[in-house]
Amino acid sequence: MDVTDDLVLAIEEMIRNQRKQYRAVTIDLPISGAEMQALMMINRKSPLTVTELADRLHVGQSATSKIVQRLTDLELAIKIVSDTDQRRHVVTLSTKGQDLVQTVRIRRHATWGAWLSRLSPDDQVQLLIILRKFNGLVSDNIPSPPSSTTGE
Repeated sequence: MDVTDDLVLAIEEMIRNQRKQYRAVTIDLPISGAEMQALMMINRKSPLTVTELADRLHVGQSATSKIVQRLTDLELAIKIVSDTDQRRHVVTLSTKGQDLVQTVRIRRHATWGAWLSRLSPDDQVQLLIILRKFNGLVSDNIPSPPSSTTGE
């Protein structure tokens, strides 16, 4: 096994650990993982049409519509008529949705902070440098989702 194999395995293990941690900090919440992903995406990119949200989540529009309906039923999201096109609707977070996103962020930050505090300050700086460099290389090679001409 060469260093690339070791790196791939280590990165995959980190991703698995992050997913387990994410499930642990959201297990007591009243929404599913898919709904939480949608909520976080809406928080980052709001306002979004259902089609734009589906593209960003890499999920079908029908499934995304159901997720958005559930989020609006729970009063975590709001679906409103677009300012630019009265035929389209956009989704944004309600105050309750923003509060939930903030709760999850605080929990994640606490867990990651505890993990990272086990590294020396020098190791933390080196990790940050390497992750920024790696993320820059990766993000430069990820194709953008196709733009949608339709949307709710």
